Amino acid sequence: MANSTIWVRLADLPDEYMSSLRGRFPEVTFHQAMELDDQTLATIEGVLLMQMVTEDQVAKMPALRWIHGTQGGSGLIARHDVLDKPIRLSSSRGTHAVPFAEFGIAVIFALAKHLYPAFGAQAERRWAEDIPDTIEVNESTLAMIGMGAIGTELARKAQLMGMRVIGVREHPENTLDFVERMLPPASLHEALGEADFVALSLPSSTATLGMIDEAALRAMKPTAYLINLVARNAVTDEAVVAKALNEGWIAGACFNMFTGPAGIIADDSPLWDAPNFVISPFLPALDPTKWIRTVDMFAGNLKKFLADGPLTNEVPKRTGW
Repeated sequence: MANSTIWVRLADLPDEYMSSLRGRFPEVTFHQAMELDDQTLATIEGVLLMQMVTEDQVAKMPALRWIHGTQGGSGLIARHDVLDKPIRLSSSRGTHAVPFAEFGIAVIFALAKHLYPAFGAQAERRWAEDIPDTIEVNESTLAMIGMGAIGTELARKAQLMGMRVIGVREHPENTLDFVERMLPPASLHEALGEADFVALSLPSSTATLGMIDEAALRAMKPTAYLINLVARNAVTDEAVVAKALNEGWIAGACFNMFTGPAGIIADDSPLWDAPNFVISPFLPALDPTKWIRTVDMFAGNLKKFLADGPLTNEVPKRTGW
């Protein structure tokens, strides 16, 4: 497949990486822009994107045969109007594992050692004598909900630091040496009830929609913490999370993903005022090396796409996780 036309729908891709792609693929016409006119859309065969194109844009791209997402999960790009068409999908699974796992470890320790209330007291120029006893992370239990690349890397790091890890995944028969027990989604509450820390790394799919609901939060220990690394639609009701924090069902939480537009916390979210709640403005994504891994993976898949070969991280036409 020669002389292909690719839309790079990334506003923040550094010029050096765009130049690298043009140099590596002189036979490809690249359009780097967030929006294209209808005439150009009609020529597009592949798209590299972070935020999904609209259904109207997909309808205006009759030549479209491939979408590659910069995110690790496939929920964003595996939309019904795309699944119904002969369009191949691939993700950047694995490229974000290390920075997200490192962020997860940092949050576990910050919550366990009450660093956040200490920071707040410092901002008020107050010596905090009311901070409760800290938690010893060693031999505590992490429930890792979702065992993709990020979940697997966080579980591995946690076990190396002496934590006991329980995993929940769609196929629990796929075990890992550093995970003490692997459970199916049907046993989610069992894992939640044992955990001192619960970390979410889940795709947006029909299978994960609303899985962290009131019943799930009530299944957690009142001393446990919830960490939402990347699970946009698993927590659909932020009001019930705020209620859990206000009423002490759980000890605290840190979210890196929200239900607002583009995963950003909404102005009217009740979580703004919830006690023991920490907002992460996509901190694990602030990784200066991410473009190296992301562009290399995309370039490898572009080469395979041009040769009509199998893609790395190709997304199956299903809705599981």
